[in-house]
Amino acid sequence: MTNEQTDLMDNLTFRFLSAYNQIDELLRSQQNAADNITFSNLVRTGAKSNRLIKKHKFALLEFSKLRNFLVHRYDQKLILASPTSQSVERMEKLANSLASPEKLIPKYSDNVVMCAATDPIGKIAQLMREKKYSQVPVVRDGIIIDLLTAHTIAMWLAATLSKETEFNVEQPVADVLPFSEDKHSFIFINRNANIIDALSLIEKEYKKGNLLQAILVTEHGKPSEKPMGILTLSDLPALRAEL
Repeated sequence: MTNEQTDLMDNLTFRFLSAYNQIDELLRSQQNAADNITFSNLVRTGAKSNRLIKKHKFALLEFSKLRNFLVHRYDQKLILASPTSQSVERMEKLANSLASPEKLIPKYSDNVVMCAATDPIGKIAQLMREKKYSQVPVVRDGIIIDLLTAHTIAMWLAATLSKETEFNVEQPVADVLPFSEDKHSFIFINRNANIIDALSLIEKEYKKGNLLQAILVTEHGKPSEKPMGILTLSDLPALRAEL
């Protein structure tokens, strides 16, 4: 083995162990864990509440075995193997994501279009069609009270057809909202939340039987604040890909 190869292996090993130790410290701090708690136990515990750890749980457990092997190698002054560049890059990305998860804002900043509860449904339905919106937050007295979805409009139309009455495009949005089949279709989150927070929130609501159609990002996560951004079901693949 040449000196260059040895230097490369040592560099990869150093980077791997540095990232490993960073993850260990972060998990230990988050869980307020004692020094005798193993890395594997930290990972298993973290996977219960952290989407990032959950997604990479098995890889981290395998990396723990590799770390123990590498430390033993150094103790014995043996050069038997080294982590691959792919493993090192993955560990470093995980360490960075855990230390500084990407915030929702500004990545998902948007000029969120809303409607008033008194707006005519015909006007809003046309707006949704033109802008290709699947949902629009509904405001009453400065407070977001509901989420008007394309599905809710479809249910209203179906109910109107069943009564064999004409559509009233001037009917206020407020009259259409009761046709929603999901009363817990949206939730608020504050602007400092990150991607992991958003995915954890979606999973938490899903376990409660709520399939969120949207997450509204406001300054402090309150319905009285103007949304700074909106995440919908169509954003889920991109969110998960960030982990």
